[in-house]
Amino acid sequence: MSDDIEDDVVEYRSYSVEDHTVASRQRIRNQLNAEIAEFLARGGKIQVLDPNVVAEPPQVPANDYNRLPL
Repeated sequence: MSDDIEDDVVEYRSYSVEDHTVASRQRIRNQLNAEIAEFLARGGKIQVLDPNVVAEPPQVPANDYNRLPL
């Protein structure tokens, strides 16, 4: 794998019936495992987060009450 940005871009394509076979999914798993191993070999680290962690902070709800008078 090269360090080019283009290699990191996810390619969107149309899906076929072959994409849903056990063999094709195993190929995808193998590719993902190889990419993870390469990432870790370059010094990368994987951080496991708690399930309740979100990227956005909580927001204050709006006071418009659907814009109807109370």
